[in-house]
Amino acid sequence: MKISGIYQIKNLINNKIYIGSSYDMHTRKIRHFSKLKCHKHDNPILQNAYNKYGKENFRFEILITCDPDLLLFYEQQFIDKWKPEYNIAIEAISPMKGRKHTEETKEKMRFYHIDRKYPEFENSWKHPFYKGRHLPDDVKEKLRKSNTGRKHTIEDKEKQSRNQMGQVRRCKTYTGLISPTGEVFKDITNMRKFCREHGINNRHIWSVLVGKTSQHLGWKLFKEDQNV
Repeated sequence: MKISGIYQIKNLINNKIYIGSSYDMHTRKIRHFSKLKCHKHDNPILQNAYNKYGKENFRFEILITCDPDLLLFYEQQFIDKWKPEYNIAIEAISPMKGRKHTEETKEKMRFYHIDRKYPEFENSWKHPFYKGRHLPDDVKEKLRKSNTGRKHTIEDKEKQSRNQMGQVRRCKTYTGLISPTGEVFKDITNMRKFCREHGINNRHIWSVLVGKTSQHLGWKLFKEDQNV
């Protein structure tokens, strides 16, 4: 059974304390001492004291039990009145107020939250973070120069061919396209040529054909059972 309330971790040698609150104090107790034992606690003051005095000189005590909605209120009351020496934060509702991350912590956070899924994109404009954003002109120029003179390998060409064949197979249900003016174009044999002639993007039109998007620049999918 989960018990919510306010607790303290007390140093039996010097009577210094840490005040905290939790929806499940039993689980929180286990988590605190597990991190302290592994020297990975988020509170360096409490961790240093634990290292110095040992586990046997620290006791976890429940101060009060209360409704979960009142946890922060009562925790703040205890912090204001008892001024616990091991608490870094002085406001229960805003634990980072008055605190600053070290440069080492900032670097770890940056790497963990931004590059953990895409390490190959670090410091690159190809990073998924920039999807949908407009690149500066100088970056566009660098990308253009880097791609100038490049040729697709045989493996790349075969992969593109397989992708195109897959798109064609997925498009068996379509019979044509409707232009923004309502004109119907059926039996398109060369989609790339058709797109060039009408000033539309081939990739976006394929998205319309396979059902990923409903239209591109006013061009929509046409089917035989559809009334124009």
